[in-house]
Amino acid sequence: MHLCEKLSLCPLPGSDAECKPLQTHLLPIDEDQQQAVLGLHPQQQQRQQQQQSVELNEGPPATGKYTDIFHMFAADLGRRTSVREDQQQQAILGLHPQQQQRQQQQSVELNEGPPATGKYTDTFHMLAADLGRRTSVRREAVPEVAAVSVGQEFWIVAVGCSKGQGVGSQSEKDGLLAELKRQSSLTGNKEGPQKFEVPDGERSLLFGSFDNLISLTDDLAKSDSSVDGIVHRLERQTLELDPKAEFKVKSQRQEKPFVDYLRTWQWDEAKYPKTRSIQDILTFLMSVVNKLDEEARNKTAQYNEFKTQKGNMSKKDGANLAGKDLLDVLTPDVVKCTGGPDDDFIMTEYVTTVPVIIPRGQEEDFLKFYESTDQYVAPMSARKFEGMDDNDGNSLWRVVMFRSAVDVFKKACREKRFLAKDFEYSEEAYKKLQVQRATLEESVKRQHELVRGLYQAAWSDVMVAWMHIKAMRVFVESVLRFGMPPRFASFVLCPKATATTRARKALSDILGKQAGTFSVDDKTDSRGEDSTDDDEFFPYVSLSLTPFTCVKEK
Repeated sequence: MHLCEKLSLCPLPGSDAECKPLQTHLLPIDEDQQQAVLGLHPQQQQRQQQQQSVELNEGPPATGKYTDIFHMFAADLGRRTSVREDQQQQAILGLHPQQQQRQQQQSVELNEGPPATGKYTDTFHMLAADLGRRTSVRREAVPEVAAVSVGQEFWIVAVGCSKGQGVGSQSEKDGLLAELKRQSSLTGNKEGPQKFEVPDGERSLLFGSFDNLISLTDDLAKSDSSVDGIVHRLERQTLELDPKAEFKVKSQRQEKPFVDYLRTWQWDEAKYPKTRSIQDILTFLMSVVNKLDEEARNKTAQYNEFKTQKGNMSKKDGANLAGKDLLDVLTPDVVKCTGGPDDDFIMTEYVTTVPVIIPRGQEEDFLKFYESTDQYVAPMSARKFEGMDDNDGNSLWRVVMFRSAVDVFKKACREKRFLAKDFEYSEEAYKKLQVQRATLEESVKRQHELVRGLYQAAWSDVMVAWMHIKAMRVFVESVLRFGMPPRFASFVLCPKATATTRARKALSDILGKQAGTFSVDDKTDSRGEDSTDDDEFFPYVSLSLTPFTCVKEK
């Protein structure tokens, strides 16, 4: 007899019988079971023999350690945990050190099959199987959402339905969806075709007259193309700032990956109320999109200006001496300037010091030359700054002279291919430059985060607007093609990139039959791999979109 039957627990796994409450007189636990399950210390065994039965459906008994164990298993296993047996026994039972060592060598996961050896593990497994059936707690499976690859194309298709209402119309849409899901060529992603809930029937959109529908066809197509360009420009700019950026759509107080958003798409009544006409909604929508695009452009210009300033003020480590800012070369830690006659830079009301860059191998020529440039150049004042030579071998010197001789000296140096620099050493100027650089660096970081957040928010809002334009196009074209009242079924799918011809054929077979006016063998129902939706005419409404076009870093 199984232990669970002997203990009057719930039925064995796989049985359809209901679990019955345990009764006290049906739960005797003898010494073998106590020792096998608990491995109790001899003193504990003596105490346990004084109390033999327990009822699991009630609270823990007042005394007796084995009753606590059975109660804890009822609570813990009811939560369907997968805690290992050795951890449960050590935490709940307080096993003896020798017993803990044995348990570490023979740990068993309760959610898996019965262990190969050990009587106590068999008992624990039976309790896990039986008591696990008594709980009503279930973990809901979360569907795995496939990522959208760069260049992956989605199709939005629609076909007219019968003019009935309610359950009949819904069942017709469900039947079409089931047929589409059975076509392997239409399942480019894991989920396959999904409903695209464009408002129709009694809750449809307002459009006015038939003439309005004709004009809306052109207006919506132009707006679709415009928003397409804005979406992908924002995508590119976002990845330029953050190559690993994650694109998520925030709509109706929920933030989702694009595929999840598309799978659960619904008309946003709060943002685009259906009490307004399609033309009014489109006008409002495009005004919002254009404002977002303009704001993104303005913030981009500001950010680029900060980056330019930072580039102009940043330290040019890779340049040679001619291209470097001497403030970064002649710093307070390398220049001697104590106010004495031996200073590297002597700066007074009438005297100044001019730094000169000497090309490789021309130091001797310069030393013979510089004193003769002007009578007010101090003789023997040329001094080389050691350790300043660049990779090209250019060296840095300084010459002391009266201020009135500076222009003559610079002109003479240019004629001899020596480069005299405009520079006056100042420790305060160096410190000020460092503060300016730190401030500008912080400003650039703030602008970077601001612009990056703006791009991602703008991308999300423009993507939401784009999907509503697609929905309005589906509505308008469906009404023009399938008539009034607006009854149509619309779906979104991702065909396999290598099977677009077969995908079109499958759509024509299913939706063309529903349309009733085109033959599935019509040559217009198939097209080449490189064709676009505008090149062919199908027996159903067909629009396409490519959400992502830029490659990002992984």
